[in-house]
Amino acid sequence: MAASNSVTAKTIGTYELMGLRIQKIVNSHAAQKTRCAIVSKGVNELDEDWSQLLSDLEETDGVKVALTETGAAKITWQSPD
Repeated sequence: MAASNSVTAKTIGTYELMGLRIQKIVNSHAAQKTRCAIVSKGVNELDEDWSQLLSDLEETDGVKVALTETGAAKITWQSPD
């Protein structure tokens, strides 16, 4: 009997998917140059995930989050020393 080499794929949750999307924006050259990114919740993303993401960002040292009139979030950060 041959040994099975099955790999269990980890399911990525909705919060993690949104985090990956925002991370890509924040890591862009333009955002890194200005230390600023304006992001908004995607139409298919959950309100709970969006609120949690903003809360998590606000708790991060050196990161500021300001909501715009349109509901987007302006994320700014300081360069590490």
